[in-house]
Amino acid sequence: MADDTGLPELLWGLENEATGVIAEDFVGLVQGWVEGQGRLPLADLQALVNFCAEQAGYWGCEWLFSPAADPDTDAEQEMQSWDQEWERWTQRLLEADPSLDETLRSAKNHIFFKHVQQRRVELNQSRFFQQMVSNLLPKLSVRLKKMGFKNQAAACYLVAFYPKGTVGRP
Repeated sequence: MADDTGLPELLWGLENEATGVIAEDFVGLVQGWVEGQGRLPLADLQALVNFCAEQAGYWGCEWLFSPAADPDTDAEQEMQSWDQEWERWTQRLLEADPSLDETLRSAKNHIFFKHVQQRRVELNQSRFFQQMVSNLLPKLSVRLKKMGFKNQAAACYLVAFYPKGTVGRP
């Protein structure tokens, strides 16, 4: 018998329990709910894919901003688990509409960079010079990439987003 709780409410409840949701908790809760539903509507599959992307982005950000000398291996493991969950639900969604593949991958990357940018803004709140550098370097990076300087462009992005001494920029 299906539970009366809809998937958006279930995911909202999970998201509001903690900033980062433990993947194992998600799997246990959602797997039981999905089995009770039978075939999932596309909107519910999309909600699962989006939720997994948000969590993978959150945990990836936690890991990349952790100290390089003592990386947050729990965050790294959670990121990998959420990436696997994202792949699992994305594959189910792509079975229904294969044309969404590039869109979903692009959206996942966008969500990840949103988390990175939010974290960098938080770190730079009281540091005017660092704010200015973090705002200018991505623009410089785009120009460098267009001119064919891919390595320099990548270096600019790393400096713009990750503090020195973190996993993102050791």
